[in-house]
Amino acid sequence: MIYNVSARLNPGCYFVATVPNAYWIVKRLKEAMSNSFGNSLYKFEFEQKEKMTRFGCRYDFTLVESVDKCPEFLVHIPTLADIGKRYGLTLEKCAGSHEYYHENASKFQPLLQRMNVFNDKGTMTQEEWEAAGIYMVLVFKKNGEASAPYRSNALGGGGRRVSHDDIVIVK
Repeated sequence: MIYNVSARLNPGCYFVATVPNAYWIVKRLKEAMSNSFGNSLYKFEFEQKEKMTRFGCRYDFTLVESVDKCPEFLVHIPTLADIGKRYGLTLEKCAGSHEYYHENASKFQPLLQRMNVFNDKGTMTQEEWEAAGIYMVLVFKKNGEASAPYRSNALGGGGRRVSHDDIVIVK
């Protein structure tokens, strides 16, 4: 994925991604009385909570009416940033979704309204706000030359390259 992003971005352009917030997830897991935690909207279930590793730390994620026990893995942000550097991407911002919302809410208010993020009163419930906090926002900036970095056998045994039509430019 990082290769495809870098190959399609022009220098000075940005890639914005959201990933589950591993720091928040681990903190909540340590506070939990069992190997799972959540509320009526979401649930994280770990096989164990004592041995957290940088790689391969799997959990099952449930989001009501969307995802049921989907296996996922914690993302180690410093490692992801290092991988980005190898492909000409610099991690410019890494923020929890609540923090990012507070910094940018006024800019995105019309979009949030169109997406029906809020109820009729223009708010969301405490459980919805907590669920929104699961994620973090990553902003990478493309630097270096305009040509794509070389990577042999870029797609391995298969896959689909991202085309320019797959990229949405937000101004």
